[in-house]
Amino acid sequence: MKTFLKNIAICAALTLSAMLGGCQADMDTPALVVPEASMQANISIADLKQLASQASSDENFALLMLDREKGYVNAADLNKSEETQMSALKAGISPNLADHYIIKGRVISSDASGNIYQALYIQDGTDAITLSVRKLSMYNDYRVGQEIVLDVTGLYLGKYAGLIQIGGLGDYNGTYQVSFMSAEDFSAHSQKNGLPDQEVQYINFGQQRPADGLYCTVMTPGQLPTTTEGVLEMSSQLVEFRNVSFVDGGELPFSEYQSSGVNRTITDGVSSVIVRTSGYSTFYNQIVPEGVGTVRGLLSYFNGTWQLLLRSSRDVIFDSKGTRQDPYTIEEALELQGETSGWVKGYIVGSVKTGVSAVTDNDQIIWGSDAELDNNVVIAPAADCKDYNLCMVVSLNQGSALRSQVNLLDNPGVYGQLLNVSGRFAEIYGMGGVTPESGAASEFELEAGGGTVTPPSSSMGSGTEEDPYSIYYIQQTAASDTQADVWVEGYIVGYINGGSLDSGAQWSNVMVSDDTSGDGYNNNNIILGATPTANAFANAIPVKLRANTAARTTLGLRANPNAYLNHVKLKGNINKGYGTRILDQVSEFIILN
Repeated sequence: MKTFLKNIAICAALTLSAMLGGCQADMDTPALVVPEASMQANISIADLKQLASQASSDENFALLMLDREKGYVNAADLNKSEETQMSALKAGISPNLADHYIIKGRVISSDASGNIYQALYIQDGTDAITLSVRKLSMYNDYRVGQEIVLDVTGLYLGKYAGLIQIGGLGDYNGTYQVSFMSAEDFSAHSQKNGLPDQEVQYINFGQQRPADGLYCTVMTPGQLPTTTEGVLEMSSQLVEFRNVSFVDGGELPFSEYQSSGVNRTITDGVSSVIVRTSGYSTFYNQIVPEGVGTVRGLLSYFNGTWQLLLRSSRDVIFDSKGTRQDPYTIEEALELQGETSGWVKGYIVGSVKTGVSAVTDNDQIIWGSDAELDNNVVIAPAADCKDYNLCMVVSLNQGSALRSQVNLLDNPGVYGQLLNVSGRFAEIYGMGGVTPESGAASEFELEAGGGTVTPPSSSMGSGTEEDPYSIYYIQQTAASDTQADVWVEGYIVGYINGGSLDSGAQWSNVMVSDDTSGDGYNNNNIILGATPTANAFANAIPVKLRANTAARTTLGLRANPNAYLNHVKLKGNINKGYGTRILDQVSEFIILN
């Protein structure tokens, strides 16, 4: 409006002074110019990185890229004089642009905070790579999500301190390496294509990368590769670590004023990774947060060590909500769909029916324990909720502890229990959903539902020889509840080696050691499963076999490995042991198969 009034005033002044016939302010919005690259990519980032890796295994080297017929010239084979290098360029490079090495990728970095210095990171559907460019404030021209087409011919490809990148030629102590290309070279060799697309797809480590669009790999510090091939594949990638904490969180700043960089460490309690922050960044003096949260950034590799580079402080996502100790409610998590990840807790109330691709009706969910699929459960804010709009679907990762212990098809006893689970909040089956990173045991907790909901009575039994209890009945008995001389039915699916339930459980009939005096197991227990495929204590219980009885000598797996997977009825006492509910002092048994 101010511009409009200013234009009117100018017109009025011109009319009075020059007696002009009129003046009209141009109020049309300028047409949006969408850049369109004329170059076409002819090699993937992954293949280009492989070419460099195969050329040399040195920590520092530089290849002068010619064309796809002549390949490259190692800078170590060139005279240092600029004239010799330019002669090699003129003699070696085809004038036909289609013969050049050309890649494309979307920008995944930003130097707006000052923590990424004179570099662009780009990714395609195969890999990611660092472009070293002597230019500041590149975020103004190259936003996150902007696709760039880059003619690599005439530039240098190689390593600096072990990281493969594209740039100009550098020389350190007589050794050639990739350094910064000039801003003019980058401009001459690159074209923008289309407008930035900033929508990010989150994929798990090892999962197929999307062919187009931005993606971020969700992984744990322990999954950071150490092999040459793994380092090549993951370097320069955008990654996210969930459920991690900063060592010395709440005490130290990210960096020190105007330092070249300070290392801080994040850990998931098992493994760790360095977070390196420049003392010139806008957030260098912020205190690293305490607690548990999510940290994302760009994976760099420096002299044999992984480093995570934050693009800004917004890559550190810590909140009092969404932790294991303080999970989101279902309602809160539904409001955060597509925005974040974290822990959420709800009652297991059912699962999506087979054949359903998008839930649009309550009848498309099986509200109960009689599941048809093992790849999902539905959690709700209340145990008696049957409104899909108020619920979330939890994806159960194939082959994970989460699937084996939580799916209702194999574990009807978890129906009604509280599930506290960590993952990315995103739509599944057209509903609000939770997608765990890997489904590992560290990513979920099962809690008793307070007796609000129990499995159907038909699956519980009455404890007699004719109608034995199921293992689910024993699991839901109170800690103070002891019952003598009851019958239980199940399958022998393993044994416990030593005194620890977690580390000692062996889900097979294979002995840990042939030394009966040293491996902690001598036919004194078995694991009884609800099904012959049970492989977790969500659907199995420990059973202690009374000494000097036929039960021990017949069912103990050390002496009788063929008893493995036998369908049996056992008579004993419901008690407490191994820190959980067990069947104790088994004295009688019936083998059903």
